[in-house]
Amino acid sequence: MDRDVLLKRLYVGRDSGELDLRRQESKQAATLHHPNIAELFEIAELPEGLFAVYEYASGKSLASIMKEKGSLSLRQARDVLVPVCRALEHAHRRGVIHGGLSPDRIMLTRQGYVKVMDFVLARTMTGGGSEYSAPEIKRGAPTPASDVYAAGMILHEMLAGTLPGEGSWEPAGMVALLLEKSLDLDVRSRLSSAREMLEEL
Repeated sequence: MDRDVLLKRLYVGRDSGELDLRRQESKQAATLHHPNIAELFEIAELPEGLFAVYEYASGKSLASIMKEKGSLSLRQARDVLVPVCRALEHAHRRGVIHGGLSPDRIMLTRQGYVKVMDFVLARTMTGGGSEYSAPEIKRGAPTPASDVYAAGMILHEMLAGTLPGEGSWEPAGMVALLLEKSLDLDVRSRLSSAREMLEEL
C-alpha cells in the first residue's frame, strides 16, 4: 500500500459472536465514501486482533483546535458543523450511525477538509460512555438522532468553550433554538436526522 494509513484496533478476544458483530459493522462502515468521512480502506485480521485500516487525515483535531482557541465564532463553528452533518447524513442514508461523535473524532486537514473519523471504532471502543452521548446511546439503543445530539453538544462547546451546564454562556436567537432542538433529552422530540440539522444551519 503506497499511501499513509492509520491502523486502529477494533477488537481483541475469542468471543466468536462479538468478533462476527465487529466484522459486520466494519463491512458496513467500509461502504461509506464521502469527502467528509475518513475512509475505511480494509479490515485486517491479525494475530493481535481485528484492525481497521483508515485513511490518514493529516491536520488537527477539533479538540486540539478548541484547546488552543477556547471557542470559535458562529461562522467558524458553522464551517465545521455543516460538513460534519453532511458526513452524518451520508452515513445515516446507508444505515450507519456513528454513535461516538466527539471533537477528537473530527479532523480539520491541512488540505482544508473537515473529516469525521472512526465510524465503527467509536461504538466498539466507547460503548456509548462519552459525555457527548445521547441518553439512548447509554441505553444501547442508538438512532440517527443520537448523532444529532452529539453534534449539538459539539456546537455548544465550539461557541461557548464549554459543554452545557459548565459555564455562564447563554445562547440567543436561532442558535438557542437549534441547540434546544438538537439537545432534547427525549429522542422523540429531538431533531431526528442530520439532514434536519443541516437545514437548520
